[in-house]
Amino acid sequence: MAADERIEQAGHLYELAVFGGDGDALARADRGLDAVEADVALARGRVIHARFLAGTAAWPSRTAARTAIFDFIEGWYNLHRLHSSLGYRSPADYETALAA
Repeated sequence: MAADERIEQAGHLYELAVFGGDGDALARADRGLDAVEADVALARGRVIHARFLAGTAAWPSRTAARTAIFDFIEGWYNLHRLHSSLGYRSPADYETALAA
């Protein structure tokens, strides 16, 4: 099984554990959010994959899982991911350039 498949499988397991379903309700709610959902799924997959590599497959609670994902998204992912609207720079780099 390839790494991407393991991440996807872990993501599905996470959705079942945290949301009690497969997440399809989110996708049906608003098709306009597909790109946002894809970003969140990617970030969530990275958090789950890192936890899997560390040898820990589960969080002690839903709150702990949500906190870990929030911390990753707000603490790293949103600061470092590249945005086409910012000239393919990260928000941190863009703000630094504006301040200079």
